[in-house]
Amino acid sequence: MASASEELSSSVQEINRSAAQIMVAIDQIRKGAQTQAAATEESATAVTQIEKGVEIARQRAEASANRIRAIKELLQANRAAVENLIRGIHASVERSSASIKQA
Repeated sequence: MASASEELSSSVQEINRSAAQIMVAIDQIRKGAQTQAAATEESATAVTQIEKGVEIARQRAEASANRIRAIKELLQANRAAVENLIRGIHASVERSSASIKQA
C-alpha cells in the first residue's frame, strides 16, 4: 500500500510538473499571439498609409497630365501663331522688295 501511495504521489508530482510546463507553453503562445496581433495592426496601419499615398500620387499624376495637355495645346497654338507671323513677315518682305524694284 505504501508503495502504491508513493507511486501515486510520484505520478501526481509528474502531472504537476507537466501542467506547469503546459502553462509556460500556453503563456508563450499567448505572448506570441499578442505580438502577432500588434504586428498585424501595424501592418494594417502601414497598408492604409500606403493606400493614401498611392491615391495622392494618382491625383498628382492626373493633375500633371492635365497640365501637360494644356501646355501642349498652348505650344501648338503658339507654333501656329509664330508660323503665321513668319508668313506675314515673308509676305511683307516680298511686297517691300517688289515696291523697291518698281521705284
